[in-house]
Amino acid sequence: MTYQSNKSTRAKIDKLLERNAQIVANFGTKGKFDVRTKTERDKQIRVIMRDIKELDEAFYKIIKRQDD
Repeated sequence: MTYQSNKSTRAKIDKLLERNAQIVANFGTKGKFDVRTKTERDKQIRVIMRDIKELDEAFYKIIKRQDD
């Protein structure tokens, strides 16, 4: 199922992207959603990206980091 054609897939990916944005935006803030370390931040982002790839590999290829 693809991001563009399946509402359920889109909702799941949007939730993952929201979590990713939350991790990045709060990193280093010492707030409630700060994951505290670069290692933990990178680990959580890798898990999110893996989950997106499982849902829609074509969408993953569009959004993945170029240095991966």
